[in-house]
Amino acid sequence: MESCAQLLNALRNKDISTLNSLIESTECPEHIPQEHLVDLLSFLTKKMQQIPSKKALLWVHQLSSKHGHLLIQSENLKQQITKLLESFTDKTATLEKLYKLKGKLEGNLSRTEGPGVSNEMEIEEEETSSDASIEEITHYEEFSD
Repeated sequence: MESCAQLLNALRNKDISTLNSLIESTECPEHIPQEHLVDLLSFLTKKMQQIPSKKALLWVHQLSSKHGHLLIQSENLKQQITKLLESFTDKTATLEKLYKLKGKLEGNLSRTEGPGVSNEMEIEEEETSSDASIEEITHYEEFSD
C-alpha cells in the first residue's frame, strides 16, 4: 500500500526517477484512481517508446487487464494504448527490416565467397591441365625420337 501512495505522489509531482524506480522494483497496484491511471499509462507509454522494459510492459498488461472497464469509458486511455501499439508496430517493423538486411548481407557474403572458391578451383584445374599438356608433349617427343 505504501508503494501505491508513493506511486500516486510521484505521478502528481511528475517525479520520473521515482516512477521508474517504483515500476522496476514493485508490483503493479491493484487499485488506482482513473485520473492517475491515465497519467500512469501515459508515462508507461513514453517509457516503452524510449527504453523498452519488460517490467513496464507487464504493468501495461496488468493495468489493462484490471481496469479494462475504464479503458472502454476513457477516450484518453484508448489514445494512450493506441500510441503504445503504434510504438510496438514501429519497433517490430524496424526489426523486420533488420532481419531482411541481415539476410541480404549474408546472401551477398555467400555470393562473394562462392566465386572466389570456384575461381581458385578453376585456376587449379588450369594448372593441372597445363601440367598434363606438358607431360603429353614430353611423352610425344620421346616417341618421335
